Amino acid sequence: AGMNRFRWDMTHFGPWTQDEDARFRRGPLVRPGTYALRLTAGDAVCEQEFQLLADPRVLDQGTSLEDMAAQEYFQLLVVDLVSEVRRFEEQVEEEAEVLEGKKELSPEETARLEAVKGILERIQSADIIYPRPMLTSQVSYLYNMVSRADQAPGSEANKRLDTLSAELAELRTMYESGD
Repeated sequence: AGMNRFRWDMTHFGPWTQDEDARFRRGPLVRPGTYALRLTAGDAVCEQEFQLLADPRVLDQGTSLEDMAAQEYFQLLVVDLVSEVRRFEEQVEEEAEVLEGKKELSPEETARLEAVKGILERIQSADIIYPRPMLTSQVSYLYNMVSRADQAPGSEANKRLDTLSAELAELRTMYESGD
């Protein structure tokens, strides 16, 4: 009831995180184009289109609308990968906690716990001063890197995305097969 206000920050949803307050925040900027605003109040629906324009300073620096579209597309792929890695990490952590919480483990459960811990070691960076960045950190770093500049992602970013996606697929296969 009453008046309500909504302010759009011109971004997509960001990656999933365990922290509910930060979940889906810090998403990539949408590309310039035509968007529609729809307000629904009871049975009444009001819709209006608007044009989101590119920053002329960005265009003056040589970034094209096609570059912005390519960046948006790439960032959305990375957002999905960040979310997928974080959810997988949470799933593996939960299983490790359940197994570690048992008073006695069967030989199969002991082997499974060792396999799960091995997978976690490849996903999570160690909690030390200068840890080697593992999968979750590497994917998050890629997202941060491609979110900082107004330009189309380069071939190295595409290769890195492919490499990290393949590593996640390998870890999922290991997790599901119990190896």
